[in-house]
Amino acid sequence: MNSNSNESKEKRVLRSLNSENEFLVCFVNQTTRNVDLIWIDFKGEEVLYKTLPPNHYFTIKTYLTHPWILREHKRRDKLFFIDKNNNNNNKNNNNKSSLNDVFVGKSASNQIVYISNGLYTLKERCFQLFFDKMPFIHSFESLEIPKSLINDYHNYINKCKTL
Repeated sequence: MNSNSNESKEKRVLRSLNSENEFLVCFVNQTTRNVDLIWIDFKGEEVLYKTLPPNHYFTIKTYLTHPWILREHKRRDKLFFIDKNNNNNNKNNNNKSSLNDVFVGKSASNQIVYISNGLYTLKERCFQLFFDKMPFIHSFESLEIPKSLINDYHNYINKCKTL
């Protein structure tokens, strides 16, 4: 019971703190997928605000201490936003450091958030493509592949269902 309590506590560390210092944020979906815009409320719970189609944008009033996360709608994969301000201010910055998985405003001025695909291992990307093309788990099991990959795929599917 104690480990579940710790796990739950760790999961809920990210939360909104107050509703001061409002600003407008514009989320721009630059992916080819539908993206869920999710606000983390004051209890640390995820609140779906909008599912944003590809090449669309959505503007909303939010607050500096309100975190947002982005997920691919169907698979629930974590997506990233491109912090162009961070990238432009640091010439030694590589692409990884300009990708973030949680958005929290940095100043009370209006901000634009460009949504990007996540960074995945080859195995994760293969599972994603398989999930999109062959949604029935039984078809994966009929392939002549190692059982360890079948188990990994089952774990991937279960993760998608729980997020």
